[in-house]
Amino acid sequence: RRRVADGEDGVTIAKAARADAIRDRDAVKAWRDRLLKEGSWGKDAPQDLLKALREMTGARLEVQRLLVEKTEAELGVARAKHELAAAEVQVQHDLDVYDLGDYEQGLEAARAELRLRARAVEDKRLLLEKAGAAWWNSYADYLRNGGDRLRLWTAGSPDQQKGEAPAESANGKQAAPTAEDR
Repeated sequence: RRRVADGEDGVTIAKAARADAIRDRDAVKAWRDRLLKEGSWGKDAPQDLLKALREMTGARLEVQRLLVEKTEAELGVARAKHELAAAEVQVQHDLDVYDLGDYEQGLEAARAELRLRARAVEDKRLLLEKAGAAWWNSYADYLRNGGDRLRLWTAGSPDQQKGEAPAESANGKQAAPTAEDR
């Protein structure tokens, strides 16, 4: 019974990991959409900056999408382990007759799928690192050429949507919103 319960726990944990990955993917999509919102970077934003930003945020979202697929493959492994454990217990106690080879093959197929998904995530992470480096180089060039240093931090904010620059206090920090701003 313990092996079957451990298998059930594994399935529950894998489902929770998949739900977390889906939530993270949705958060990354919202982040990307905020950064790329029309007009967030101003009318004078260099096209190479925006292209690098699109590539970096797109790669980040793709990594997150692949992580969801990986967690789905992990769930497949957990389910296959649970099914194998349940079948082994049934056979061990002469409660039923199963061809355990089918369950073992199912588990091995699930593990192979997981290895494939894990490799896809790692490959895409390498591309994300390159896209991230290109983005930061492009952003540094933008700043050197007089670009607005606050655009990155305010892109897609309510003030940006109104076309206003964020207010700054005397010490250079963004001022707290007033009652009129809310």
